This record gives sequence, structure tokens and C-alpha cells, in this order.
Amino acid sequence: MKKRLINEVIDMSYLNADLQKVNYQIDMKVNMEQSIFQRIFDIISNSDLYKRQFFISSFQHNIYHIQRVMLFSQIIAQNECISEKDLKLLLLAAALHDSGKIRDRKDFEHGKNSAKIAKRYLLNNISSISEEEIKIIQIAIEYHTVQEKEKGKLNIVELEKLCKYYNVSIKNLERIKIISSILKDADALDRTRFNKQNCLDVDTLRTNTAKNELLINFVKNLNQRFAIAILNSNYRYDYLTDNDAIKTLSVVRKKFFEDNNGVGKKERLFPAKIVKKIFKDASIEKVNYETKKTMKYRNCGSLYIGGTGDMFLCKDKSGEDYIFKPAYRKNTDIYQPYRAEVQVLASKLQECISPQTAVRCEHYEINEKKGTIQPKIELDEIKTKSISEYFLNDSKIDEKLIKQFMREYVIDFCLCNYDATFRNFIVDVNGNLRGVDKEQSLKYIINNSEEERNMDFFMEQNPNEKYGAKPTIYGKIFKDIISGNVSISVLEELREALTELYAIPNEEYMKKFESYINLIDVDSKQKDLIYSNILLRKKNINAVLEVLKIKLDEKTQNDEVEL
Repeated sequence: MKKRLINEVIDMSYLNADLQKVNYQIDMKVNMEQSIFQRIFDIISNSDLYKRQFFISSFQHNIYHIQRVMLFSQIIAQNECISEKDLKLLLLAAALHDSGKIRDRKDFEHGKNSAKIAKRYLLNNISSISEEEIKIIQIAIEYHTVQEKEKGKLNIVELEKLCKYYNVSIKNLERIKIISSILKDADALDRTRFNKQNCLDVDTLRTNTAKNELLINFVKNLNQRFAIAILNSNYRYDYLTDNDAIKTLSVVRKKFFEDNNGVGKKERLFPAKIVKKIFKDASIEKVNYETKKTMKYRNCGSLYIGGTGDMFLCKDKSGEDYIFKPAYRKNTDIYQPYRAEVQVLASKLQECISPQTAVRCEHYEINEKKGTIQPKIELDEIKTKSISEYFLNDSKIDEKLIKQFMREYVIDFCLCNYDATFRNFIVDVNGNLRGVDKEQSLKYIINNSEEERNMDFFMEQNPNEKYGAKPTIYGKIFKDIISGNVSISVLEELREALTELYAIPNEEYMKKFESYINLIDVDSKQKDLIYSNILLRKKNINAVLEVLKIKLDEKTQNDEVEL
């Protein structure tokens, strides 16, 4: 079997295709916040309905399948122009359609069983839903397992029988037909998760939207992304088989099964917010860059913050404050574009790992000087000072900040940023930690010392000591976790941040670094080494949890000896 590197996996070429050549353009942008989709998605994702042993151990019918079918139902529905009222019924049917399933193989009775469970669940958990609407949902759920006589055609006779069985007025038949069609199609589209050729028969699809080539490509890409995320979070591997993450996952699962005497791996499931992120990353949004408006900023003069380089205070049209930082060697007119690029890169990584606290940074040019511009953050001076007091004087610090430091740690470790001192963190007026001034990121990415090869997971080294700089704040934080001065519960935030990191396919991740690597003034051999070291840090950072466990176990054993 031909094997290829992971970073070659996802073929995104279709994203650049002329939309007119793939049937017609459809709307695949789903509102993940403050929408009926978001509300039902969160309810079902947090319920105990799919936490039974079958769904936990199942690779093919776990909560991921339910979440994807909901997404596909939403996309089809918004393009088939169904009413908001019927959309609610459709999404509830999608959320509950496999609730009665008891096996991965053919289970023709699970439609009936799921319909019964759906009724009980809806009565106990969903308000403002009528008895008639519950019955419509039940019909759609039961019908999704019905074998149709003709490909792509609803079995109207069977639907009428179900209407009679559930005592639903025949006047609702048209509503039931569209809801059932969409649910069937959404469920069928997710067959692309299987490691089988031609697992999706397009001729069996009923709606024009489901048959659209653009949607089918999106579905395939989404399932590839899920496979990558599962591989990265649960298995050790270096290559993809036949450039196919789904196939690779199947091979890896089979090998684990064989190596462990017929016992499959209990894979860790992602929380709902990670699934939403995978959805978002896979979404296709056609951007018209020619009409995209560029924000204009007005230079309001020099700004002095500590010992940093040149900075300028700017305002936008609404009067909001921004900071412009020229990308020049300190105290010179020598333009160094990588200085700006690395800060934009750091901002992009923050948006992936810690979007709530990310410092948005963009390329910008003012008065013929090129650099970056970012919002000026309004400080909570007391909480910001608490960071320096914690580092310098061992004072207490808010646990919320330590949790946010865990996310910043993942970012700074990946960026090999040893300038992550206490001075480069502030707290905004909303109480959120903000990591700023990451201009020195990747400065030490080429380090062939024995320490670097073994990974300085706690970032305790201080290569900037010769400049009079303090070490990173992370060494102290991890030391305090091991000693018990900081609660071990903060590591859950670290685990979540790592999960979000590994949900990013390696190809997509390395594309974020391409511009920076191309801009730095080194030879091709060094650029290859930088590329390899960046990817190596992403692959290896997960081991910090193993190192911490060893340290914590050693601490426990030492405490027992002292007693």
C-alpha cells in the first residue's frame, strides 16, 4: 500500500473550483451560535442519551454520527427552504434518530425503538412541543430505516401507513415527506465515514441539495477531518495509507485490536465545542476579496509601553484604540517582514486554541511603514499586577488565570516562544488573560542541544538570560502544580487545549507557518529543519501530560517516605 505523510492528506483543491461547474452554489454556512441548531445540538450533545456502552464503544454510531447528521440536515433544510417550525422537528428527529440502536450491523428495528425513546425524551426534556409534532418526529425517525422500493423515491404507501399508525392527520403528509426526505439524505451522506469504496450511492438521495457535488465534497472532507482528529488524539502513527485518513484510521484500529487480544481501544470523545470547531474549519465560505472592506486607521502618535520597540496609537472610524507595531529591527530602518508575520501567525494560533482570549493581529501599513495592527486592550490593572506578584513574590493568583495560562502554554510551546515572561501577559477588564508581544516566537526553533531534542516541556530553560530577561512563567506554574500549590484541576484545561490543537490537520496547521518560513533569511536546508521542528513540537507536546504524571507520582512517593 502506498503511504504518504500526514501533511499531504486532505485534498482541498475542490475549494478553489468554479462553483458553476459543480451543479450550483448552495448555502453551507451554519450559525453555530444563538440558533435553533445550536440549542438542539447542545442539548443532545450534553444529554446521557448517547452515553450508553454501545454508543461509547461504537466507532460508527457514536455521538459524532448524530452531530454530523444534524449538521447535514440543517444544510439541506436551509437550501430546501423549509419553515422554521419544521426545521425544529427535523433537527430533533436527526438528534434522536439512532437513540434505539443496539448494534453497528444491520438493525432494521432500531427505527421503531428510536421512535419510542424519542417520545419519552421529548416529553421529559423539550418544552413547547405539541403531541402532534412529537408524532411527526416519530414518523420521520421510524421511516429512516424503511427500505424504499425505488432509488431516490419516498415510499408514500409506507408513510401513509405510519401516519395512520401514529394517528397523524393526512394533511401533514407533505410536511412529513420533506422532513423524512431530508433526514434520510443526511443519514445517507454520513456513509462517507465508512472505509468502503462507493459507500455513498448518490442515486439513492432524494433532495437536490443532497445530490449537489459541493455538499458531497464537503461531507467527505468533514469525515476526513474527523478521522484525522481521532487519529491524532488516540493513536500513534506517522503516515497515512493511500492519502486517506479514514482508511488509515480503520487500519490503525484493526492493528490495535489484533495487538490487544481482540480488545478495541476505548477512544476519547471530543467535547461538543471541539466538534463545532471541526464543523467550522471544514465549512466552505466563498469570500469576495475584491469587495471586502479594509478598515482604515488614523495614526495618533507614538506609544510607550515598557521597553518594547516603536509603537503607535491608532484609532479607527468609530474611535476605538489600536496599536500599530512597525516590523523593523529595533532602533533602525531595516525592514524585517518576518517580525510582522510571526505575530500574525501567533494570533492565528491563539484563535484556534484560545479564541476567547486571542489578540487579533493583522498586517497593516501606516505612513509607508509596514507592520501589524491590533486592538489596544483595556487593562484590569489589579489583576494584571497579580501576575507579576505571583511570579516574583509567590503571591496567590486566580485559578481562572492559571487555566487560561494552560491554553497560552500550548500556543507558546508550539511557537517555541521563550519570551513568554510574566511581563508579556495582561488581564483585560473582563478578567481574561491575554498573551501579547509574541514577536520572538520561533527565534529558538533551530536548537540542536541535547535539552531541545529531549523537549523542554515545562519551558524552564532561559535562552534570553544573556539579555537580562526572566524565564517563562510556565516553569513556575508547572512547579506549583507538582508541589500542590496550584490545583491539579487546571490540567483539564490543558487537556482541552491539546484536543483543540490535535483537531487541526497537520497540513492545515503547517500552512499557517508557510509565509513565515518563506520570509526568513536562511538557506533551504535550514528552512526544512525549521519546518520539521515546528511539526515535531506539535506532535510531541501531548507528552507533557505524561511527564507531569511521572513528576506527580514521584512527589506522592516522596511524601509517603517522609511520613
